[in-house]
Amino acid sequence: SHLVSFRASKNGGALLGLNNRTNPQEDRLRRTGRRRRRSTRFKVLVGVGALVVAIALVLVIEAAVSSNKVHPGISVSGIDLGGLTEDEATASLAKHVSKTQSSPITLVSGNKGWDVMPTEIGGSVDVAAAISAAMAVTRESNIFVDMGRRWKLYFSKVDMPLQGSVDTAKMDAFLFDLAREVDVKPVNASLALENGKIELTEHRDGQAVDQEALRDHLVPLLLSLHSTEVEIPLVTVGAEVKTEDHKPALDRAELMISAPVTLTNDEHSWTVTADEIASYLELESQVVDGTPTLVPVLSSAKMSPLFAKIEDAVANEPVNASFQSDGKKAWVVEGKPGEKLDPEATAEALMAAALRTTARTANVAVMEAEPDFTTEEAEAWGIKDLLASYATTPYYGSSNRQVNVRITTKYAENVFLAPGEVYDFDKVVGPRTPERGYKTAPGIVGQGILEDVYGGGICQVSTTLFNAAFEAGLE
Repeated sequence: SHLVSFRASKNGGALLGLNNRTNPQEDRLRRTGRRRRRSTRFKVLVGVGALVVAIALVLVIEAAVSSNKVHPGISVSGIDLGGLTEDEATASLAKHVSKTQSSPITLVSGNKGWDVMPTEIGGSVDVAAAISAAMAVTRESNIFVDMGRRWKLYFSKVDMPLQGSVDTAKMDAFLFDLAREVDVKPVNASLALENGKIELTEHRDGQAVDQEALRDHLVPLLLSLHSTEVEIPLVTVGAEVKTEDHKPALDRAELMISAPVTLTNDEHSWTVTADEIASYLELESQVVDGTPTLVPVLSSAKMSPLFAKIEDAVANEPVNASFQSDGKKAWVVEGKPGEKLDPEATAEALMAAALRTTARTANVAVMEAEPDFTTEEAEAWGIKDLLASYATTPYYGSSNRQVNVRITTKYAENVFLAPGEVYDFDKVVGPRTPERGYKTAPGIVGQGILEDVYGGGICQVSTTLFNAAFEAGLE
């Protein structure tokens, strides 16, 4: 209970105060509770301390027992090495590694298989490094961290990977050789002409080893203790030219040989049968929409027999340029171009008609035919004025000699020489034989010796011609 009391102070004021009155029984209960709580806390602290000491003692004992050993709960690539000394763990792991590396890895593709030893594809395992890593799990940090790791290993085991390397050059060489055996090249669709018909060969896709994927699978396998069967990963290699790419060409060829075509020129006409059109077909490589494609076309070369039949009917022969003279001056008589068959354009016209379902008629194409000796060439020779003339005294002699001179003059005259060209009298006149009209007459056969020979007396023609050229200043 609480009693409020007032008491006057010496100077007449008042002092307010509180007076607590407690029950003795309640005080005893409170004091007893405090003692009990202090006792409980003490006991808990003593217990926790004892537990910590016990755990520390266990870890110290465990550390002493595990000294120079792989801690329990540690394995390498699935091989339990817990409790083994460093040498024992090295020997045990080396045994497993040796057994694995002496066992092949089997690569499979379809019904074929290849057994490959790990060392053949560059696998190399470092047993000592793997053991060192296993030993360091509980030794690489400070005492408190290491003790925590030791404690954790009893509840959560650790599997360490193998240490090692892969020889890149060996792996690349192996994958290259394997690909040469496994890869199947694609086959492009193709068109072929057989007996006037177009045959279509369908495309086939190929396959190739996915070398990157296989490498990614093999590298970790080489650094594990497992020999297993591996399916070789393959990728499809598509043909560049598909069957459907040739469908338009096939349709085009079938249209071209579906019916005959008529060629016309003025009043002339020629019928080209479907079989003949088929014999003129050839396949030409063209790029259509970025894709190499074979396109059936008509070959002007294969149409040569047809053109030989019709070229005379369409030809208009050209006229060569020539010269005329009044004996003092000379001038050019202009040549005239003619016409002749244009094989390429005619083949194009025939093909255009063959690609139509109706009105399959084409005109023969002609082109200008230049004369062998054009007006421009004649004018370039510069023949305009008489340069010189020469005459020899007539020598009648025998009638045979006169015949020989007349024949030789006919052969020797009216010869046009281009600038720089050589006039060879003997070649121009030709052989003196009876078949060519020559007769026997006296001719010089030696110094001061005359005998009857074919063409006797023609030296008068060459002498006269020589002197005219000499007087003209020619070389």
